[in-house]
Amino acid sequence: MLVRSILESLGHRVTEVADGRSAIDAFTDRWQPFSAVLMDLHMPGLDGITAASMIRNFEMRTGRRPAKIIALTADVLAETRVRAVEAGIDLVIEKPISADSLRRALVGVGQDFESAA
Repeated sequence: MLVRSILESLGHRVTEVADGRSAIDAFTDRWQPFSAVLMDLHMPGLDGITAASMIRNFEMRTGRRPAKIIALTADVLAETRVRAVEAGIDLVIEKPISADSLRRALVGVGQDFESAA
């Protein structure tokens, strides 16, 4: 709820889903691409790293311009960051998340977001 509130206060439109599978579905079913995807790394069912990898594969198969994928996580292990980068995640932001850290992360992206947590 905090992330959604911050994004909306910055003028962004948010599509929120409950898990990784729903994130993939929302991303691939949408005609107009999202500018960015905010993804929790540890979600029920399909985790954020797997979901990000599937999004990147979809973008490559369809020729869709890549969205910026930002991971939100309390997991600070170096190996997790390596796996995130390998999956195509552009940036990892550690929790707790501040409005300022989100604002800096979103410089240069459009207004449509998908948030999976």
